[in-house]
Amino acid sequence: MLYLLSSWKTYGSLILALAISFMAVFTPATTAASFQKIPMEQAIREAKESHEMERTMKIRQMKTQRNLEETLGTKGALPTQYQYDVHYYRMQMRVDVDAQLVYGRVDQMSTATQDNVTFCDIDLYANMIIDSVRVDNSLTTFTRNGNVFRVDLPTPVNTGGQFTVQTFYRGHPVEGGFQAFAFETVQSQTLVSTLSEPYLARTWWPCKDYPDDKADSADVIVTYPSEMFCTSNGTMASDIDNGDGTRTTYWKERYPITTYLISLTMSDFKHWRDWMKYTATDSMPVDYWVFPDDSEAAVPGYAPTVPMLDTLSRIFGLYPFINEKYAMSAFNWGGAMEHQTNTSIIWGYYDQSMIVHEMGHQWWGDMITCRDWHHIWMNEGFATYVEALWFESLGGFTDLRSYMNGMRYTWGGTIYCTDTTDVNAIFSSRVYDKGAWALHMLRHVVGDETFFSIFRTYYADPRYKWKDITTEDFRDLCEQVSGIDLHGFFQDWIYGQYYPKYSYSYLSEPRGTNSYRVYVHVRQTQSTTPTAFRMPVIDVSVYAGSYVDFQVPMMDREEDYVFDLKDVAAPTGVAVDRNDWILKTTASESYTVHVIYDTLMTGLKSVSYQDSVIVRGGTKPYTYGITSGSLPAELTLNAATGIVSGIPTDTGTVTFTVSATATSGGSDSKQITMRIAPKPQAPYVPGDANDDNIVDISDVVSLIAYIFSGGSAPVPLTAGDANADCAVDISDAVYLISYIFSGGSAPLPGC
Repeated sequence: MLYLLSSWKTYGSLILALAISFMAVFTPATTAASFQKIPMEQAIREAKESHEMERTMKIRQMKTQRNLEETLGTKGALPTQYQYDVHYYRMQMRVDVDAQLVYGRVDQMSTATQDNVTFCDIDLYANMIIDSVRVDNSLTTFTRNGNVFRVDLPTPVNTGGQFTVQTFYRGHPVEGGFQAFAFETVQSQTLVSTLSEPYLARTWWPCKDYPDDKADSADVIVTYPSEMFCTSNGTMASDIDNGDGTRTTYWKERYPITTYLISLTMSDFKHWRDWMKYTATDSMPVDYWVFPDDSEAAVPGYAPTVPMLDTLSRIFGLYPFINEKYAMSAFNWGGAMEHQTNTSIIWGYYDQSMIVHEMGHQWWGDMITCRDWHHIWMNEGFATYVEALWFESLGGFTDLRSYMNGMRYTWGGTIYCTDTTDVNAIFSSRVYDKGAWALHMLRHVVGDETFFSIFRTYYADPRYKWKDITTEDFRDLCEQVSGIDLHGFFQDWIYGQYYPKYSYSYLSEPRGTNSYRVYVHVRQTQSTTPTAFRMPVIDVSVYAGSYVDFQVPMMDREEDYVFDLKDVAAPTGVAVDRNDWILKTTASESYTVHVIYDTLMTGLKSVSYQDSVIVRGGTKPYTYGITSGSLPAELTLNAATGIVSGIPTDTGTVTFTVSATATSGGSDSKQITMRIAPKPQAPYVPGDANDDNIVDISDVVSLIAYIFSGGSAPVPLTAGDANADCAVDISDAVYLISYIFSGGSAPLPGC
């Protein structure tokens, strides 16, 4: 959604280009508009400069923002507001620019979600004057309580019943905070604009001002001075000069929309139009409204817009609002805002990162919206990663890596926004930058093909399209598409703080000519929560003349990996995540004593067992011991050799901790799991009750002794079930006698 201009990009190092087979996905379409590919250094520098301007603006706005928060009251929908679901808004507004007043009527059509709904609570700032309220065109009563007013429904409405509240109101909208409603002068021209995210639609029009209740459609009809032009969402249905110094422009939005995305921008704009040609015969208008003094620079500055639309449509799915438009309207706020189909963007700035960020929101934020502001990263982190994907489309993996390293976030706090009472907390760079890193890491975990399949599924799935979503909804979708358990990944990265600090070491042993076994130890050293970030995939690379890359899981605080290399030079180094897919720090250290394996081979009951605890590092010999738990019954650990041996007498799984201490000092311990399984039964001859591999009269005698005299049971018992009736009894003895002496049927495998 919102693009905050600030300094969060730093230039990173370059690496290998993306595979040619994948580049086709990211190649921008050729269009009539031409634009210049900017160097990555410039892209990151522009983002830094614009973000610095944003921080300065925030300092000026902070006092006003605090005042707004004091008057705003509740930041979550009232329980009573879940009694109804909004389907449609019709906003009719007259803007008196000279007096800085608005006069409005808003029709809100809703459906009851429960029985016996007798009132409707609606958000509107207390300073706005309500002249009257009607329900289904009949005058009704209402009461006000702070920034909410309660409308009495003349007749109770039951589940599924519809009603329309018509509110007639006027006043000067409160200004401040992230903007709300602003009357300004820019380049000696009057500018009126809105920016309602997250809680400020209610400052200038009555609505249910929460992102989890999208209207199915909306109409915005505005009357204002005729020398200006008003842009808004959707398609312009009409634009009429009223002949009295005013004009009325009617915009209709026919896609679902949430309140904070409804916008107005009006001034004496200069306008031009481009086209996105998305089939051989179909095009969508792409409109630009800028201040006249900026038009010469804006035409080349906005040239990447259509190629961006083409590129994102190929990556995610066709631009969601294809039957309406995409537009950009100039305003005076220090950044940009992804108003649906009509992005508001600061005049005089043409940063590609800003343009593509807001465009990306049309998919992630506008088409699919976070359910509440706790999950704002589902809007902002996604749009920020869209920036990186755009530059990847131009410069391959080299530019992707550089751009992501330019937005490394190394501070605390969770991506999940715990404090939704502060606008600046909601729009922290943590949500943007670390949120984008969460997607970047997810991409590496599931692989490119699956990652983009997740987004194309997300785009098309009716469970999500045009609706709102939580982190857990997206996590479950990722698991569904990838087939990977991602609960730990999402828990650690979205709800955890900071990032992993990896320290790594290695030991190499020759295993023949030009062959080596390499032991790599990786540990996480951070003291913050979580102490172990779970990564289903992490790259560990061994340098042996060139890098040999291995993808392994890192699910615990410490892990040991063993790699066998053939036909290579002697290993001289190790790297962890050398291509920067993970937000982390790394440091090498000396290889010390490490118990390598956390499992021993499975043993069999009553069968001689022997396996060794594997230890590397330090000086041999080692001294071994068990510090907690115990071995399976009748097994022992040799303190000098680390060999576990014996003949186990029980079955089951046990866990114990083994320690190893080197002669040179230094020790390690590891919890080890070991399983003893039942001895498998050998093949048997059906009817061979005495287990001598022959079916004769001795088997009859053995069976009779077992059945009547407490003799030994057949081995296995099913061998005595000669007639396969799932019971060992006298009928089996009779069956065998018939087979041995009378030519009866041969014994059958028992059951």
